[in-house]
Amino acid sequence: MSIDGLTDDQQIYQGFQYSSLYFTKSEQLSFLFSSDPLVGGTGFKASLEHIDCTCSAGLVLVKNNVLTSPGYSNSISYCPDLFCTPKIDFQDDLYDLQMVFTDVNLRSYSLNNDTDSLTVFDAYDHTVVQMAPSYFGFMTFWATVSPVRVQFVSKVLTAFPLNMIGRGYSMNLNLVKKHIVSEKITFTDTNFFKDISKLDLSSNDTFEFVVTGRAETQIFVYFFTKTTNQVFIDIFDGDSMDAARIDNKALYSNVLENGPSMTLSTSSNKAVIHIRGNPAFVGTNTDFQAMITDLKPEESCGPLVYSMRNAKEQYKHIPLQGTNCYKILHFADSSYTPSAFMSVKFSDNLPLNLFYGLTTSTDYLLAKYSHDPRPEDLFTNYMVLQYSSSIAATVEFFWDTSSGLIARTMQPSQTVMLVSDDYGKSNTSQTIQQFSVQLEGESNVQTGLTCEFLADSGLGTSTLTWSDYNNQIKHERFSNAKKSQTFSSCGNILLVDYTSPGGGRDNGLYLKITRADLRCSLSPSHLSIFVLLSISVGSLFFI
Repeated sequence: MSIDGLTDDQQIYQGFQYSSLYFTKSEQLSFLFSSDPLVGGTGFKASLEHIDCTCSAGLVLVKNNVLTSPGYSNSISYCPDLFCTPKIDFQDDLYDLQMVFTDVNLRSYSLNNDTDSLTVFDAYDHTVVQMAPSYFGFMTFWATVSPVRVQFVSKVLTAFPLNMIGRGYSMNLNLVKKHIVSEKITFTDTNFFKDISKLDLSSNDTFEFVVTGRAETQIFVYFFTKTTNQVFIDIFDGDSMDAARIDNKALYSNVLENGPSMTLSTSSNKAVIHIRGNPAFVGTNTDFQAMITDLKPEESCGPLVYSMRNAKEQYKHIPLQGTNCYKILHFADSSYTPSAFMSVKFSDNLPLNLFYGLTTSTDYLLAKYSHDPRPEDLFTNYMVLQYSSSIAATVEFFWDTSSGLIARTMQPSQTVMLVSDDYGKSNTSQTIQQFSVQLEGESNVQTGLTCEFLADSGLGTSTLTWSDYNNQIKHERFSNAKKSQTFSSCGNILLVDYTSPGGGRDNGLYLKITRADLRCSLSPSHLSIFVLLSISVGSLFFI
């Protein structure tokens, strides 16, 4: 038997032939069948059908629809040598797009492992998924911005065993109404940092930040956690979604979680930022942490933001050189435990402003020189440094989680400063925490201890108890202590029991403990002073 109309190497058939699918090279097809006198053959049986090879140009979705490969609805397979790139447009200011593949059946027959493929690209030309024959994996995918492009490629082979022919693909396209939770951010000369972490990514909400920077600035977004496949990030270079989108493909390749933080920036002082968890992949532990600013650091200052993901590992040798510079130290704790703290150390004593939290407010100024007394345990995941330096000074930091009691010692000439973990934070709940400070090197004439409040304690209440080891000397209770309020007493132990009901930034304990000058007599065996602070803590949220 010979068939005219197939490719040259598929025209003549003799003897037994497996059931196969053949494609013609033209619309004309003819058969020449002859037999010899031998008995035993059964002849042949074939069926003919027309397969549509026309690629779809795409769809403009105004309601749910279906996209299929060419010929899917009325043929047993699809044509060879296809390169189809249909585009799916949808109104992305109102809807997200859900893509559900109900069938993916590609031809597995190939030469040199060169197989058919199906690939979905998002609006940034990033590969959402690539499917080969025998694909096994997720079948539902999402897009938050339009358009989405589907690339369907079939190879030039024109003959296949029937068990390898493949039918193509079919996908449902569903429009899902966006639910936008919007927040307006306006930067000023006194407020130009904003944290946008700890979003409820599993809520299916789109978190929108409409940002206006100061005149003649740009908007910069710094990323602290990996985002690949789990978080949609769309940044519009203007004051609405009609503005051009910032290319975010860099976020899919690598977000450095330990070191200088990756950033994307706009061309002007306006930005609209959308953050949404990917419903197909988001989990209970999915986290997103980032910050926004309109501050562009001078080149001499180096990177603005350094972040650490790994606890207990010191990030060393961060240079502090340049004029009128800022440096932000950050740690990314996905558990958001209130007992996580940062510790900072400087190589040299230089003038600077050290701010507690992501702020430059003088209300949270901890030090004006790098070697000024300050709390060793800083219960915030941000510290801001403002400095000018011509020397090769450096800073290092690490973070950890407090296990309960935090113990400190001090010499008579030293000062110990302490903060509670609700200090300077919003949306805190009830708080409990413990500190201890021991004064060493005293003579047999004790001077007592002075405890000074460096900030209002708000709704926090405490009990101060001075004692001589096991002998209580003074007991005093306070509520809503005021800044500069001071308590002093003889005694080598000071106990502070602090309780806060939670709430906002007005609550928190910020103390300075120094040696008093009370000339308290003490036996020679009692040569030290011990300070214990006990503070009540629960969970809180960073903003």
